[in-house]
Amino acid sequence: MEIKVPELGENISTAEVVSILVHEGQTVEHGQDLIEVESDKAALAIPAPQAGVVQSIKVEQGQKIAVGQVILEMLDQSSSGNDNPSAEASGRSIDWDQSDHQGAANQPETVAQAGGAIHPARQSELQAEDPDQSFLTPVAKDQAPA
Repeated sequence: MEIKVPELGENISTAEVVSILVHEGQTVEHGQDLIEVESDKAALAIPAPQAGVVQSIKVEQGQKIAVGQVILEMLDQSSSGNDNPSAEASGRSIDWDQSDHQGAANQPETVAQAGGAIHPARQSELQAEDPDQSFLTPVAKDQAPA
């Protein structure tokens, strides 16, 4: 996917690349700053419109760039080796990092085994939505997000 210079502000059509904050092959998060530019009126950073991997950088430091010009090419993270072809085929978007789930095989199999509980009212709602509760991921109390 091509990342282009967005609108920089009222009556600003060009700017100068002050610094390039990423490198080819780098994985970037949605909203992470890619480059910093400066115009006659302002200095600002251009953020990543989505998460992905930087494939190639099309500008250099000190270069004048125009609104709409391609600054870099990025591989969409969802198409950079999705290990779940069934989700891709179904048209669902699954956005997760497997490194977050290392050791998942060692986690308890139920919420009760993890020492947690689901409020009875919410449990009946969840069972109505998904009887096998396949979407639940058990988390031990000491591993729960803060």
